[in-house]
Amino acid sequence: MPTIINGSSDAITFPDSSIQNTSAIVSGKVPRTLLPTGSVLQVVQQLVNPNFSTSSSTFVHSTPHELSITTSVANSKILVSCNTPMQVSTAGEGIGQATFRSSIDSYSANRGVISVVNSPESNGGWIMPTTLIHLDSPAQSANTTITYRVYIRKVQGSNAIYYADTWGQTASYSFILQEISA
Repeated sequence: MPTIINGSSDAITFPDSSIQNTSAIVSGKVPRTLLPTGSVLQVVQQLVNPNFSTSSSTFVHSTPHELSITTSVANSKILVSCNTPMQVSTAGEGIGQATFRSSIDSYSANRGVISVVNSPESNGGWIMPTTLIHLDSPAQSANTTITYRVYIRKVQGSNAIYYADTWGQTASYSFILQEISA
């Protein structure tokens, strides 16, 4: 049954007799500071199709995996996610890792490390889906711009690690930042 809202009251009474106070609504919107904990405040997305590889055993920035978000409220959390395949090239064992780092600490701390393993059963290497997800708590004031980057490295093996390499195929992968109320 639809609910019809009219009048000038600061509350809405629903058919089940529950009442919702509407006095906080300003210009048809609930202010972000009044949303419940866990609410998504904003979403920033980048579609990327890079072809990045490295043989480095230390983490290197996987360009162009870099995305910024400006906080809208103080002390919010940032849900960082990226779905990009990783591959260890050619036959033989190999292990690659990917992680997020942020501008808050000058890209020095790893957040949410994931590993991808290639077994020696494959002659051409395996492309493995890698979904990085991390809930970051940067503890910053409102209007702070935070930049997140993806870093990768080779942990084991004699060949390079490929990140988001589509081998000539057209594909896009999502890099998403969501500001979450704390």
